[in-house]
Amino acid sequence: APPPPLLQLPAPTQSPLWHALQPVQAARIAAITAAPLPARGPPASYL
Repeated sequence: APPPPLLQLPAPTQSPLWHALQPVQAARIAAITAAPLPARGPPASYL
């Protein structure tokens, strides 16, 4: 699979509210790098 597109993070001097946007950027990075699906337990037929 091709690598995900690079994020374009704003430089601190480009936005006066950059410090307020840091959690948003962190959430985007976490969503991109997270596992596609959470781990699952055994199939229901084993219960």
